[in-house]
Amino acid sequence: MFSDRIPKLSRGQKIIQGYLSLDPPIRARIKEQKASINVKFSDNLLSRSEFEYKIPLKDAEFLLTKTQYKIVKTRYLLKLNGKIWEIDFFEGQNSGLVIAEVELPAVDARLQKPLWLNKEITGDHRFLNVNLAVRPYTKW
Repeated sequence: MFSDRIPKLSRGQKIIQGYLSLDPPIRARIKEQKASINVKFSDNLLSRSEFEYKIPLKDAEFLLTKTQYKIVKTRYLLKLNGKIWEIDFFEGQNSGLVIAEVELPAVDARLQKPLWLNKEITGDHRFLNVNLAVRPYTKW
């Protein structure tokens, strides 16, 4: 999560995703007029196996009408110390929530926490996108 010292970010990408299954999480996603379907399997709290496949935009739009479990967010990318941070600003019932995520080369890799990063949420399942779709941040 973020503190008030958010860095200046460039143009973001709007993401709409809906969950067709919760366990395992299967989602349809639209990002920049491109669509995909995705399945994730959690190996542990720090790593997941992920499979993503492009699908026609019309198919994703249809699939999104078939689920009540959706999230909308704008994603910004920030390059910092040789790593790419994904910074998501959530909308709707998750409005006010900002999550920053970075992929590390190994589970035990060290990370220098940026000053603008506030709270570590890696082990908190409430912040997983699938869980935010079911139980939004504003309902906690």
